[in-house]
Amino acid sequence: MTAVGSMCALAAVMAIGCGCSPEGDGSIVEGTCPAISRDGRYLAFQRWEGDHVHLGVKDLASGKVTWVARGETPETRIENACHPNWGPGGQLAFAYANLTNTSHMRFSAGGPKDGYRLRIWNMADGTTRDVVGGLARNYTPCFSPDGGKIYFCRVGLRDRQTKHEYKAPGIAVVDLADTSTVVPFVKEGQGLAASELCQPVVSPNGRYVAFAELCRSDGLWGIKVASVENPEVQASVSPGNHAAYAPNWFPDGKSLVYTGFAEGDPEWCVYILDIEKGAAKRLCPGEDACVSPDGKTVYFAHNGRIWSRQIGPQDMPWSDGPARGPALEPEKVLFRNEAAVTNKLYSKADAAHVCTSNTPHFFRYTVDWDGRKAGFVMAGGFGEIGFWGMIIDNCPKATGKEHGNMYHASAKVDKVLGKGEHVFTIIIADGTIYQSVDGSPAIPRSGDMALGPCGSAKCNYAYFPNGPCGNGVAVRNLEIGIGWPRNVPAPLTGKEIAR
Repeated sequence: MTAVGSMCALAAVMAIGCGCSPEGDGSIVEGTCPAISRDGRYLAFQRWEGDHVHLGVKDLASGKVTWVARGETPETRIENACHPNWGPGGQLAFAYANLTNTSHMRFSAGGPKDGYRLRIWNMADGTTRDVVGGLARNYTPCFSPDGGKIYFCRVGLRDRQTKHEYKAPGIAVVDLADTSTVVPFVKEGQGLAASELCQPVVSPNGRYVAFAELCRSDGLWGIKVASVENPEVQASVSPGNHAAYAPNWFPDGKSLVYTGFAEGDPEWCVYILDIEKGAAKRLCPGEDACVSPDGKTVYFAHNGRIWSRQIGPQDMPWSDGPARGPALEPEKVLFRNEAAVTNKLYSKADAAHVCTSNTPHFFRYTVDWDGRKAGFVMAGGFGEIGFWGMIIDNCPKATGKEHGNMYHASAKVDKVLGKGEHVFTIIIADGTIYQSVDGSPAIPRSGDMALGPCGSAKCNYAYFPNGPCGNGVAVRNLEIGIGWPRNVPAPLTGKEIAR
């Protein structure tokens, strides 16, 4: 992340791109991170000038550019304004900072105690108002369809004077009727031992939020969708064989446009994703795309300029396969090992089975924790498919780095675990790893891990019940099987999102 804290800014700084524009595109304006207004008449954009990024709005009919923030006065000479997103009635939300002091001065007496705040600019009268501030970077805002809420990312800062840690909620939401309360939506690291979240965008029907997530275990960005009603209910929608970020919805809510990079791509490219089928198609080189209100034009950044491209049926991804998502046949336990209480155990088990390519495979561990400081690490896999999972992760020594660089699952699926019995379920389904704690919704990791492990006669598993932190965990039971486990709610699928 740059100081601006966005993939848009990162792309501008690194100048990712090739020396030519995609054939047939129309250049609109110098800048990055385009955002088209809800009536399709105005294009907001950000532009780097020197060491600072400024925000403008172009009238597509007249060509006139109005600067929302450009550092045109001594008081605003070092301002940064970025990440535009349109709401109803000509409202434009963006991230803003005018950092007039050094970081040391800001954290000591006399400095402004905030980072990047969220602002709303009213195109009708040119006025602005602050929405969210505080000692944090607030960025990539997005209006809800009715304009009543803003979803955004927040990165907490550390007050060097008081030593207080301002922990980030990751993706948050604020009601514009009461901006004093910021509510976490999806927390940083939810469902993963370590992740970064960015760029939330609300679906046209207001039911889902798509966002980009960086999985630190494999270093890839992926796109996930969470339910507005229950953010724990999530789906991983982008292909797992390439990086994907910066999602934006088509107006029908059935497709996404995003920035991706796959093997063979010359650079970052604009992709279109059919959410129901999970099929993606490369459109052209470019980044940070958005779609016109009629769904016929894509706007994107390339080589420091913003371009438009008309799209038609030939540009949309196509697949005659089934909708993406695991087969949800009832569970069948293939192997059970009870009372495995030794401190270290590694074994292989016969688990011969027949299944289709997307039949889920699961590992279900039942453990009893006495409430003391302890770490429990488990591993398992079918054939070439494997994972590591950190189950009770309040042991400071039980870090992901200590146990290799494979996938690490966190016990904290947005809940604090207490003394007593807990059930941890890891599911490999449709190439995606899901996890559940005590029957919580199945949280997917971003992107696919591998193809389904069907046909493997052997499965392997290991227990490290107390790791480096002493005794405190007893493994009561392990079950390995196929089908969707009965103790975990059915996952969110692309078919449901596109419905």
